[in-house]
Amino acid sequence: MKKGDGNAAKVSDYGEDCPQSADSRAQDHSCLSMILQKKSQSHFIEISDQEILIARTSSLQAPLVIEQLQAIRVSDAEGWEAFLLATLGKKARKTGYVHAKMGTYPAHRFVRRVTIDPRRFKESGYLNEVVTQNLRIDVDSYSIAILNTTDGTLYDSNKQPAKDVLFGGAPNEEWNKLQAEVVGRSIYPHTLELATFSALGAIVDLSNFAQLLSPTLVLDIGPDSTHLFIVGLNGVESTRSIQQGLSGMVPAVMKELGLKDEESAKRLLLSNTFDFSGMGPTLVKKLITELQSSIGFYEVQTGQSIGQIACLQVPTGLSWVEGVLGSQLGLSNLQADWAAWLAQNKISLGSSVKAEELNPRWLGLLSLMISPNGVAAEKKN
Repeated sequence: MKKGDGNAAKVSDYGEDCPQSADSRAQDHSCLSMILQKKSQSHFIEISDQEILIARTSSLQAPLVIEQLQAIRVSDAEGWEAFLLATLGKKARKTGYVHAKMGTYPAHRFVRRVTIDPRRFKESGYLNEVVTQNLRIDVDSYSIAILNTTDGTLYDSNKQPAKDVLFGGAPNEEWNKLQAEVVGRSIYPHTLELATFSALGAIVDLSNFAQLLSPTLVLDIGPDSTHLFIVGLNGVESTRSIQQGLSGMVPAVMKELGLKDEESAKRLLLSNTFDFSGMGPTLVKKLITELQSSIGFYEVQTGQSIGQIACLQVPTGLSWVEGVLGSQLGLSNLQADWAAWLAQNKISLGSSVKAEELNPRWLGLLSLMISPNGVAAEKKN
């Protein structure tokens, strides 16, 4: 899925201006330090609910080399500080910023396939009507973009009068909060993108590269909800939001392990110190029921069988989730020749990055590297 240019895109591109955080952290001297900072290192960063994924690269534009991949828990203040010190150096740590292209997952994000009437696209109030009826959100309080389902370019009724499009976005309030958080972490965000869009684009591109014969079930799993997508060679074919996320497993963990404290159960679930794979089918039972319903409906409607599964932004401690879900649904995990796919997009792996370590968890981050400028549903400063 390629990112198209156009006025509908919400683009965060600071140019040479210094980003301002809510606490006015960036003063004039810090701007000067940031602008004069050596740019021998470039970074792509994805922040999800539990983890921060980082890629150090030779450039912010392809062709580029991925020199290092790193994952840091959002709650790991010491780990993040160590990254900043290693990147900026001790002298520049207090005033410098890490330059990066970024992807993130706003809590109330949405990406929905919607049927519209192309002939009414330019009618005053029509799009507001569609959004209100289909998404039930306040249009004025959201940053929203409309994309083609096939290639992810911004929708233009004059050029591409398609009936099915993707609406996507998140509340302005959440974008502003995320932007302040990013700057507060000493990051200079060249772009702040809706990572779900980027990741779906990567899967469409990967599906065509690998010539997958069957569609892929893509799950963007958050704390309280799961965004379901069915992606084939022709793009995003189906979308659904399920009110069942990672937090829904906590009561089952408490019951299975005899725990009485919900917070302790949650910490244990995410800690990567206990193997939950054995009780995995029990923990994801409710989610499985919802997924089976969606898969069954899609397969009856289209006559196609889903072949593989890919889970986005699942933290290290829950790496077993994708395998358990796939096993319960009779799907294989999405496999690819990652190095060859990246090479096609003019991206190569440095000596410290092993292709066998890559998996769908990294797709959102990798997609930031392969997509051209001008992203839909980015937040304008």
